[in-house]
Amino acid sequence: VPEYIEEGTVKCGCKGVRFCRFCKDSERIKKLTFEVDPFKNHTIYVFSEVHKKAFLSELSHDASREEIIDETKKLDSLSFESLRDKKYIDINGLLLFKDFITENEEEFLVNRIDKKEWKLSQSGRRKQDYGPQVAFKYQKVKIHRFVGMPDYSDLILQRMKDVSESDLGCYQPFELCNLEYDESRLSSIDMHKDDTWIWGNRLITLNLINGSIMTLEHPQEKKLCFVSMPRRSLLCMFDDSRYIWSHAIFPKHITGRRIALTMREPATAFLEGVDDESMDVDYEDKENDDTMENLKADVNKEIKMTEPAWSSLVLSETEALNDIQNIIMNWEQFNEGNSVVWTVESKLNHTILNNLNQEFNILYCFKKISKIPHSYLEFIMNTISYFPLDVYSYFDLLNFDVDFENKILYCSRFIDISTIGLQIITSRVGLKLNNEEFLETVFDCFVKLVYKVDEYCRNCEKINLKEVNFLKGKLFTIFEMYGSFFKHAKGYVGFASKVLNELAYMFLNVFEESFKLPINKCLTTIFRNSEDQCQILTELILNSTVSTQFESETTKEEGSDFTILLLNLIQSVFYSENDGGDNEYDFDDNIESAVNALLMKFWRSEKLIDIIISTFLIKMKQKNIEKIERLSMLKFVRELIKLLFKPEWPASERFLIALSNKLSFNFLHSDNDIVVRCMCIEISSELCKMIVKENLYDLNKFRSIFSEKLDEIRSRQYESLSLVKKKVLKPLKTAPLQYCLFSSVVTDYLNKSVNNESVYNFKISKCYHIAQCLNFINKEHSSTVDNDESNEKMKNKMKKMIGSMNKFFIWNLKNLFQYNEVEQYLGLTKSEVEIANKMMIVQREINDYVIVVSCLKKEIPLQLRITTTKCLASIFEVNYDLINMPLLVPFITLWALDLSAQSRAVHVDFLAKCISRRPDLMKKYFPVFYKRLNDQNISVRKAVISSLPILIPVMEDDLRYEVVKDVLLMPKEEQTILKEVVDFFKNRWFKEEYALEIPCEIFNEIKLVASYCNNDEKKAAFCQIVECVEDTDCILVQKIMKQFVKYFWNQISIYFEDDNGTKNETLSECFSALSLISKVLPDLFIDFIDLTIPYIQLFNNDELLKKNVLDLVEIICNTMCSLKIALNKTTMDSLEKLLCSLLLVKDYNLWDRSIKTLGKMDMISKKTTDKPIKYVTTCIECLNQNNAMKSDSNIRIMIYHFGLFMRYYHISFFKRCKYLEDIEHEEFVKQKLIALLFKFTKNRKDSLMIKAVVKSLTESLITYPNYFIESKILNFFKQYIDGSSENLFNCTVIVKALYEVIKNDDKVSGIQAEVDKNLKILNLEEDSLPFKIMNAYYNSILDIYFKIDSSTRVDCYKLISLNVSTGIINPHESIKYLVASLCDSKLIIENEVLSMVQGQNILLQYHCETTFRGFYLKIDKNKKIKKILKSSEVTSYFNIVYKFILKYKYYKRTFFNNIIEEISVISNNYDIIKKKMFIVDTIATFNYKETDSLKLIIEKCGSILDVNGSEHLKYISNILETDINFKESLKDPYTFNEVFRVLKSLDEENVLKLINYVMESYSYALLCELRSYLLKRYNIKDDDEGEIKLRGLNELDLPIINYKHIFNFQIPLLDGSLKTLSEYICYYYSAIYELN
Repeated sequence: VPEYIEEGTVKCGCKGVRFCRFCKDSERIKKLTFEVDPFKNHTIYVFSEVHKKAFLSELSHDASREEIIDETKKLDSLSFESLRDKKYIDINGLLLFKDFITENEEEFLVNRIDKKEWKLSQSGRRKQDYGPQVAFKYQKVKIHRFVGMPDYSDLILQRMKDVSESDLGCYQPFELCNLEYDESRLSSIDMHKDDTWIWGNRLITLNLINGSIMTLEHPQEKKLCFVSMPRRSLLCMFDDSRYIWSHAIFPKHITGRRIALTMREPATAFLEGVDDESMDVDYEDKENDDTMENLKADVNKEIKMTEPAWSSLVLSETEALNDIQNIIMNWEQFNEGNSVVWTVESKLNHTILNNLNQEFNILYCFKKISKIPHSYLEFIMNTISYFPLDVYSYFDLLNFDVDFENKILYCSRFIDISTIGLQIITSRVGLKLNNEEFLETVFDCFVKLVYKVDEYCRNCEKINLKEVNFLKGKLFTIFEMYGSFFKHAKGYVGFASKVLNELAYMFLNVFEESFKLPINKCLTTIFRNSEDQCQILTELILNSTVSTQFESETTKEEGSDFTILLLNLIQSVFYSENDGGDNEYDFDDNIESAVNALLMKFWRSEKLIDIIISTFLIKMKQKNIEKIERLSMLKFVRELIKLLFKPEWPASERFLIALSNKLSFNFLHSDNDIVVRCMCIEISSELCKMIVKENLYDLNKFRSIFSEKLDEIRSRQYESLSLVKKKVLKPLKTAPLQYCLFSSVVTDYLNKSVNNESVYNFKISKCYHIAQCLNFINKEHSSTVDNDESNEKMKNKMKKMIGSMNKFFIWNLKNLFQYNEVEQYLGLTKSEVEIANKMMIVQREINDYVIVVSCLKKEIPLQLRITTTKCLASIFEVNYDLINMPLLVPFITLWALDLSAQSRAVHVDFLAKCISRRPDLMKKYFPVFYKRLNDQNISVRKAVISSLPILIPVMEDDLRYEVVKDVLLMPKEEQTILKEVVDFFKNRWFKEEYALEIPCEIFNEIKLVASYCNNDEKKAAFCQIVECVEDTDCILVQKIMKQFVKYFWNQISIYFEDDNGTKNETLSECFSALSLISKVLPDLFIDFIDLTIPYIQLFNNDELLKKNVLDLVEIICNTMCSLKIALNKTTMDSLEKLLCSLLLVKDYNLWDRSIKTLGKMDMISKKTTDKPIKYVTTCIECLNQNNAMKSDSNIRIMIYHFGLFMRYYHISFFKRCKYLEDIEHEEFVKQKLIALLFKFTKNRKDSLMIKAVVKSLTESLITYPNYFIESKILNFFKQYIDGSSENLFNCTVIVKALYEVIKNDDKVSGIQAEVDKNLKILNLEEDSLPFKIMNAYYNSILDIYFKIDSSTRVDCYKLISLNVSTGIINPHESIKYLVASLCDSKLIIENEVLSMVQGQNILLQYHCETTFRGFYLKIDKNKKIKKILKSSEVTSYFNIVYKFILKYKYYKRTFFNNIIEEISVISNNYDIIKKKMFIVDTIATFNYKETDSLKLIIEKCGSILDVNGSEHLKYISNILETDINFKESLKDPYTFNEVFRVLKSLDEENVLKLINYVMESYSYALLCELRSYLLKRYNIKDDDEGEIKLRGLNELDLPIINYKHIFNFQIPLLDGSLKTLSEYICYYYSAIYELN
C-alpha cells in the first residue's frame, strides 16, 4: 500500500528505507536508524570537464549546488599550468559533454516524453521504462515482453556517434529509462552502483529542463567527487567510474523539475546466456517492480555482440534436435583420434562447435537433452573424455600477456566442450560412463583457468576487455553446471568436499568481483545438498587464515567476504529452494515423510547452529587471532542472529535459546579471554534488542501469560488425554509414557520457575519434543528389530507399542499449528506463544547481565562489568518498560558499581533517559541518579550534570529549585566540572530568546536561587557562574541580566503597591536577587541607582521592611565599587546624606556596607566630603578626650564606626581631619589611629567595651595586617584565644580576621592558584607576613580547638584547612584536627559531609529507608534534613582535606594514622559509631591504590584488635553457651534460629550483660569492618594461619589475628539494640560479596 494518499491521489511510491517529502515523517521512516552524516570524513574533489580531472576542493561534503557550480566554473576558467600545484586525481571513464543538444531539440524531447504517462517510483521520483521486463529481485528476464525503444532515441544515438565515435559510437541501448526529479518532492537517488549482471559498461545520462550535481564516492578511499551536470549536457560513466565509484544525486542538488534520460547497454555476461539468480545489487531505479512474475529468460542461444539482444531468434525444440543430429553425424565422419577434439586443429572448428553449443543450450534449458539419441550422446562423451596429456601443464603455464588471441580461442573451446559434457551428465540420461574422471579433470582445469583470468584482470589496463568479459561469461556457465550436478548427484562425497574447499578459497581470494556471484551460487547449491555440512563449516571457520583479507574488506558496508560466504552457506540450509513463505505439513497424505522431514529439519538446523557458535567461540579464544578478525566474527554472529528472526522456518525460538545459552556460558565463564567475554555480551545484547524490537515488550502481558494462564494450560493438557488416547497409550511402558507427558506439557527450557511451577511453552515443547520422541521411537524400533535375542512375542509387543506412540505423536503433529482463539479459552494464542518464548530469553539474559554488574567477585573483570553496563543500558533504551522487571534492582540502584567509574557514568546517563521517558519513575529512581552528583569521579559528576537538562522538565517545582541550587553550589575545582556547570546554566538561564522576554518560571527560579545564596561562599558560586557565562557571550549575558534587573524592579513596584500578605517575603527575595546580581554585574545598576534612595527612606520607616535596607545598600555599594568616575553631584550628595543617616541605625552589617560605600565614593569623587570628615573628626575628638575606663554606649558605637572607617578609607582621608592634619608621615597616622582604639583595651571589666574594641581593632588591622604581630596587640589578642566560654565571641572575631588577612595575601593567593597544578608544597618564606602571623597565633588556635563550641570551631577549622592546603606552617600537624572535625558530631557533618561520604545527596525525602554498607537509616520522608551555615562550610573545607591527602603522599601516613586513632576510640553511642563507619568507607575511597597507607591501616587494625574488643566476643560466646543444647550442638550453633532460641531462654540479667558486651565491642566491630572492607577491596586473601597477602604487593606480609569465627556469629535484632558486627557481616557481605 503506498505510504501517502491525499484526496484519493497516490503521491508516494516509496518502500523499505526509501523516503520522499510525503512519507519522511511516517511511522515506517521513524522506526529506521540512518547513519549520521556518512560523508563527513571524506576528502572532497570537484570534476573539471575542461581538464578531465577532479581537483581537491575546500568545499564541505554538504556543499550546495551553487557552491559546486561556482567552483567548477573557476576550475574550467584556469589553465592547467596554473592548477599544477593543486592536488588532483584521474577518474577513468568519466566523460561530460556540455550543450549536447540544442534548445529546440530539448523542447522536442521534453514534449515527446511528457506525452507518455509517468509512473510513481521511489525516493520522490517518477519514471518511464523502455526495454525488457526484468524481475530484479530474482534476476530473471523475459525477452518477449520487451518494450521497444522510443523513436526519439535515434536522435540521441546519432548525436552520440557524431560527438565521439570512439567513446560513444556503436552504442546499442538495451534499456531506456526517463526519470523525473522534482525539488518539491525531495527527489533523490541513494549512493549505488548499477547492476552488472544485466547492464554493460557504459551508462548514459542526458539532463533536460534543469541541471544537477552527480556525486561520486570511492568508499574504500573515503573520497567524494562532485560533477556539475549543466542543462542539456550528457554524462557517460564507464570503467572505473562505473565499477569502482558509486554515484548518487542528493535532494539538495535538485532545483525545480529535472528529467534524466538514462540509457544502458547489455552486459557481456548476459549476452552469453548466463542466468544469475541470487545476487542483490542496486542501480538508479531498479527497486520498483517487486510484484513482477518470476520471469525466466531463454537466452542460452549465443548472441553476437553487435546484434540487439531482443532481435535474436530462438530456435524451436525440433529445429535444435535436427541441427544437433546433423552436426554429430558430420563430427563422426571426421574420424579424429583421441583428445584431438580439444585442440584448435580439430576439424570440429569454432563455427561448428559454437552452433553445437547453442543447440545444446536450447535443449538443456527445456530439459530435452534426453530426446537426443543415446548413441550420439555416448559418442560425444567417449570422444571428449580423452584429454590431452599436457592439459594440466597448459593451464599451469597459461599467460594471456603472450599470444592473447590464440589462448583466448583455446580456453573458449575448452569451456564450450566442457559445458556440453556437463549438460549431458547433469541431464541424467542414464549413460553408464566414467563421469567422475571427466568431472574432476574439467574442474581442476577450470579452477586453474579462473585464477589465470582473475590474475589477468587484476593486472591488465583495460586492454582486450571485451574478449575477457566474453570468456568470463562462459566460465560463469561452468559454475552453474557444477551446482546443477551436485544438486541431484549422490555418492560423490569426496569430490563434493574438494569442490567446496576449492570454491570457498576461491571466493575469499579472487580479485574480480564478478566471479563472486557465480561462485557463491555454486557453493550454496553444493553445500545445501552436502551430507557433512557441520564438518565443512567447522574446518572453514577454524582454518580461516584470511586476516589480510579481513583488513581490506571490513570497511565494506555489506561486511567482509568471509562473513558473506558463511551467511550464504548457512542460509542455504535454512531455506531450501522448495520452501515457501510458511511451511505447511500435509500429514494426511504422507504421514511418515512429513514426520521425517520435520525431524530432519529440526535436527540439521539445530546441530548446524550449535556447531557454528561453538566453532566461532573456539576460534575467538585463539590467542593469535587478530582484533580485526574477531570483529569480523562478531559481525557474522550478529548477521546470523538476524537470520534466526526469519519466521519462515520452524522452531527459530529453539535456536535463539540455544544461542543465548552458549553466549551466557561463555561470558560468565571466568577462564575465557576478556575479549571473548565482552564480545559474547555484545552479541547477546544484540539478540535481546532484536527480540524486544520485534515483540514490543509488554511486561504486564508477559506476566499474565506465565501466571494467570499457566495452571489452566497444564490442566487442559492433562485433560486432553482422553480415554481413547489413554487407551492408545496403555501398552506403553512407564518410561516412554512419562516422556510423552513431559514432552506435551513442559519444555526443557526453564522447566521450573521460582514458585516450583512448570513453565509451559506451547510451540517449542510440541515441535521440539515431538521430534525428539519420534527420534526415540525410531531408535527403539531399530534396536528391537535388530535384536535377534528377543522372542517373537516381545517383538510384537514392542511393535504395537511403537505403533501406538506413532499414532499419539501423529495426532499431536496434526494440531501442531492449530491455536484456539476463543476468548473463553485460557491457553496461549500463537502471538502469545512467540512473545513468551522470546521474552523468557530476554529475561534470563538480563538476569545474567545483572549478575555480572552487581557481583564483586574477582572473576568478573572491570572491563566486562563496563561492557555489560553499556549493553544493559542499550537494551533498556529500546523499551523502557523493561525497567519494571523485579530482578533488576541491583542494576538500577547500582550499589556494586562503585569500583568502576565508567560504569557509573553509563548508568547515570541510562537512568536519566529512563526517567525522562517515564516520569512515573522519578520518585523511585531519581535519588539513585542524583546521589552521583557527589561522586568522587569527575566523569560521573559530569555525566549527571549533562543529563539534568532532559530531567528538568519532568521535575516538580520544589525539586527543580533544589537541583538547580545544588548544581550551582557544588565544588567546581576541576575545569571539566566547571565547564559542564557553566554550560548547564547557560542553556538554562541565558538563552537568546530571553534577551527579549524572560519566562516567569526562569525569573522565579533565579529569584529563589539568588535569595538562597545568603553567605559569601554561595554568593561567590553564583558570581563565578555568571562571570564564566559572560566570558563566552558578554553581550547576551548583559542583555538578559538587564532584563532580569528591569523585571525585578517592576516586580518590586507591583508588590509594593499590592497590599498582599506575602508582600514582605516576595520583596525580600527580589532585593536579595538584585543584591547578588549587582555583585557580578554592577554596571547594570547605574541607571537604577536613583531608585534605591526613596526605597531606603521608605523601608527605614517600616519595621517589617527594614531588613531589605541592607540589600539596597549592598546594591549601592557594589555599583559604586565598579565606578571609575563619580556620578552627577546631585546623586552623589543624596547618597552621601542617606548613607550617613544609616549610621544612626543600630545594625553592624548596615554600618559596614554604608561606610564601605562612603569610602569608595570618597575615592572616586576626589573632593573633601563634608559629612564623613566631620563625623570622623568628631569621633577622634571624643575618643581622645574620653576616659578609657568610662563605659558609654555612644562611645562604643563610635569605636565600631571608627574601626570600619579605618578599614575602608584611605589614610589620606584621615590626614584631612583637623586632629591629624599636622602629621605628615602616613605610618605615624596609622599608629595614632590604632593607639586611639587600643587605649580602650584597659577597660577590661566592661565586656561590651572589650567586644567593641576587639571588633574595631580587627577591622582596622585587616587593612593594616602588619600590626597583628605588634607585641602589645599580639598579647592583647592572645589572652582571648584561651577557649573559655566568656571569651568565645572575641576569639571568633580574632580567628575570622586572621583567616581573612592570610587568605587575601597576594602570596597565599598565588599558592592557592598553583596548588592544583604543582605537586610540590609551596611553603612561604619565614620572613613573609602570613608566615609571621600564623607563627604567632597558630599554636594558640590549635590548643583551644577541642575546648571551644562548634560555631567557633568551624572558624578555626577554616583557618586550619587554609594552612593544610597552602602549607604555610607545619601542615601535617594540622591533619588530626581536620580528622577530628570529620568525626565530630557537634559540627553536624551528617547533614552534608556525611551524605557526600556516603554517596548520597541531600534530597532523600523520597527514601523511606536507605542502606549503606549494611546499616539501616530510618528517615522520615516528609522531613527535610536541615542545612545550616556550619555544615556547608565544613563540606567545602572537607574537599581541601580530600585533595590534600591525595596530592601529598608525605602527609598521607599522618592523615590515616590520625583518622584510625580517632575512629578506634571506644564508644557506646551507636550514632557515633555509625558516623565513623562512613568515614572508614571514605578513607578507602581516598586511598584506593596506595600501598603504604593501606599497610598502615591494616597494621593499625591488627594492633587494636590485639588490645581492645576481642575479649567481648568471648564474653558474648560464654553467655550463649550457658545453654547446654547450644554448646553441645554438632551443627553450627551460631545461626539465627539457634541464637534466637537461646536469647529467649535467658534471664533479664544475662540479656542486659549481653547487650552491654555488644555495645562495648563497637570499636572492635568498627575495626573489624574496616579491615574486612579493605581485604575485599584490595583482593587480600586471609588464610587459615592468620596471615594476609596482597595480590601484586608481595612486600606486605603482616601477621594479623584470625577472626574467621566472627562470620559464624549471628545475633537477631531485639528492639534494634543488638546491632553487632557479626550480624552486619553475615547479612551484608553474604548478600553482596557472595561469601560462603
